[in-house]
Amino acid sequence: MKIALQCRFDIKYSWSRELVNGFYSFHGYTDSELFYDDRCAGWRLQLRSDPEEVYAVTAGQEYPFGAREWTVHGDAGTAEPVVTAELSVHACNDSEFNCREGSCISLEQKCDGRVDCPDRSGEYLGRRTQVGENCHMFPT
Repeated sequence: MKIALQCRFDIKYSWSRELVNGFYSFHGYTDSELFYDDRCAGWRLQLRSDPEEVYAVTAGQEYPFGAREWTVHGDAGTAEPVVTAELSVHACNDSEFNCREGSCISLEQKCDGRVDCPDRSGEYLGRRTQVGENCHMFPT
């Protein structure tokens, strides 16, 4: 699992196989954890070394896969304690593309002219070529 946010949170996560408040939790490879928190009725992303210094929450009981709005609290470098950021949580491996809604497709399926992601995020209409991580349209 990866989270796309340049912050103190880990980038890669793995399933912990531990239930926290009735939901599976996830551990970052260095210092973060992601779990369901009954207190906020949503998912909490926090640093294990200092859980109250920097943390983020998102509402809802569904697993937080895909792009979602998260409220980040306690960013140590700012006077304002709350900002909203879009985080993308997914369980794709390095040979897969992360669809915006959270599902995974193989890298070969991205920009292949077929709609493989339920939200169409891996495709564009028209002739396409892949440059970096994006599909680009060119006139036919």
